[in-house]
Amino acid sequence: MSGVIGIAYVVTSWIVIGWVHYVTGRSVFVIDRYSYKGRWTWRWRMPWIGFLPQEQQFISHRYWSKILWHTTFITFIVIGILSPWLPMGLTLQLVFWHLWLMVPRIFGTLSALAEGKNGLVKLNESDLSVYKA
Repeated sequence: MSGVIGIAYVVTSWIVIGWVHYVTGRSVFVIDRYSYKGRWTWRWRMPWIGFLPQEQQFISHRYWSKILWHTTFITFIVIGILSPWLPMGLTLQLVFWHLWLMVPRIFGTLSALAEGKNGLVKLNESDLSVYKA
């Protein structure tokens, strides 16, 4: 899409996807009674864009996977629920940007599965590191 409508769809999709990712992650923290303040923040550098752990923070692989899969599937459910009322262009933008943000996380997590689920995950500026606990 090009023009003003295309730009509006991109901006709207970024806001909606960012909000859904934040609310989903924060809800998992609240349900698990996990204190995320000072440990999780917004990141703006590729490939890690979104509400993620700070660079110096370690998080258990199991908890990282839990947040990742909840965010992935709940966001797809929200898009699916909203899609009958949204224009096709906006729906496609929502799906595209959701996948754009989640694919690096999913790829890194699936690659780290070979190390086992008992490790610690650390998101550096350009990679996802797994440490055995």
